[in-house]
Order: sequence, then C-alpha cells, then structure tokens
Amino acid sequence: MANYCHLSYEDRKNIEDGLNENKSINQIAKEINRSHTTVLREIDRNKIYFKPKQYGTYKNNNYDRDISCSRLAKSPYVCNGCKSRSGCRKERYTYYARKADDSYREVKSN
Repeated sequence: MANYCHLSYEDRKNIEDGLNENKSINQIAKEINRSHTTVLREIDRNKIYFKPKQYGTYKNNNYDRDISCSRLAKSPYVCNGCKSRSGCRKERYTYYARKADDSYREVKSN
C-alpha cells in the first residue's frame, strides 16, 4: 500500500459495489489494496446529495420528524445498499463511481 497513485475507475467501481453490498470501509479497502482512509475520503469527496422526495403533503404534515436517513449517522455515511433507497423520503447521500470518476477527470484536466 506504499505506492501512492490515483484511484482508477475500476477502484471506484469496486468501492460502489462494496457499498451496495453493505461492506465495511475496511473490507472494501482490503479488496482494492488501499488504505481505509483513502476509501473514506473518496466517498466523502464524491457523495451526491439528494433532497427528500415529497409526495402530496407528507413534508407539511410531518415537519417535526427528522428527515435525515439514519444510515448517514454511521460509517460509510452514504445510503448505498439501503433496500428502501428508491422510494426514500429522507435526505440522503449516494456514491456513484461513474460520477466520481467524471469529477476526478474534470479536476485533473483543469
């Protein structure tokens, strides 16, 4: 793990797949032969925010409820792997390898 090189798209895809399978940061890091800190920073840097979905008057009638997903309170701090992600009405963050790689390439080219 002493060779310092940029994450490849394959590494990012393995991170996304690991998150979707509810693997821990340490498990993902071992699989791609990287530091757990590198994986956690990659996720934190490239997670994408999604506003809560509003169906009818749900938000208006439930203003006293916490609208943050409980998965955000613990590592890996994203909602990948959640079974109810597609219909979730809470604030959430998701990691996508393709968008992370596109962001990396854009920054690298500037």
